[in-house]
Amino acid sequence: MQKISIIGVSGIGKTTLARKISSKTEIPIIYIDSYIWEEDWKLVDREKAQSDLRSALSQHKKWIIEGYLNYIPEEILLRPDIVLYLKFNR
Repeated sequence: MQKISIIGVSGIGKTTLARKISSKTEIPIIYIDSYIWEEDWKLVDREKAQSDLRSALSQHKKWIIEGYLNYIPEEILLRPDIVLYLKFNR
C-alpha cells in the first residue's frame, strides 16, 4: 500500500496511527488540518483548501493523509489503496 487515508473525528488517534505507519514505511504524512486552518483557528476558504490538498496529493507517489472529513476533496476517499475510518464509542 502506497496511499493511505486515515479519517475520523477529533481526538480518536488518527495522527498517532499515521505516525506509527509512517515510521515503519517511511511514507510521508499529509495533515489535513494544516490545509484547512489558518492562525487563530480560522477556516481557510473551502475551494482553496481542497485545491491545495489536491496539489499536495499529486506531488507524492506515496502518502498517508489524516484528518476529519470536513473540507476534503473526494480524492482522499477515491485515490487511496486503503481508507481507515476510525470510529470508537466514547
